[in-house]
Amino acid sequence: MADEPVSLKASRRSWRKGWLWPFVAFLAMLLFTLLWLGVFRQATVAKASTGPYLYVYEPFSGSYPDMVKAREAVEKRLASAGLTPASAMTLIEHEQGGQSAAMTARVGCLVNPGSPVPAGLQRVGCGRGRWR
Repeated sequence: MADEPVSLKASRRSWRKGWLWPFVAFLAMLLFTLLWLGVFRQATVAKASTGPYLYVYEPFSGSYPDMVKAREAVEKRLASAGLTPASAMTLIEHEQGGQSAAMTARVGCLVNPGSPVPAGLQRVGCGRGRWR
């Protein structure tokens, strides 16, 4: 009796019978993830009109860390002149290399037109999306 071959029966729940619910759960998680990422949303484009602004800037030549200091200095000069800058902008004209390399740029802020420009700063008018 000890040497008799033992036959093993296949279990009733083989992989062929139990694949449907794990697959449905996988598809549900995939669909939820795609919905969360916004794959099925339509893209919208909103067009907003902005008023005319005046770009007040100072020419800059130096490195990136110095440029941040120059931008803060321009903002302080505008604040001392009684102007509130709408947003700070830096227009890089030429750069070479990495973070410590030399560059030339215009460091300034957008202000309302008709505002008095402090001495030493240059200005460029910008109206309705076009630079003048």
